[in-house]
Amino acid sequence: MGTEYLDVVGGRLAYEMSGLADGPLVVCAHGMGDSRRTFRFLVPHLAGAGYRVAALNVRGYGESSPTWPSYVSGARPRRPPARSAHPPPWK
Repeated sequence: MGTEYLDVVGGRLAYEMSGLADGPLVVCAHGMGDSRRTFRFLVPHLAGAGYRVAALNVRGYGESSPTWPSYVSGARPRRPPARSAHPPPWK
């Protein structure tokens, strides 16, 4: 397993591939404060079960680019979300 890079608009993502080249793809993306090493014990099991596994460092973490032009998606909802009858306690 070696680090590979995917160049995308605004930065570069680091990932490692494991498993069969023709197996079903499983993408392991970590949460805040972690890195792709979070999955170091899971990846061998998935690969051994016949999956192709991509363990990803999300943007701003590990070997992925630390700076990006924006951290916001360009997608916007078509309508505002429905209002809840029970608003959150902090409102």
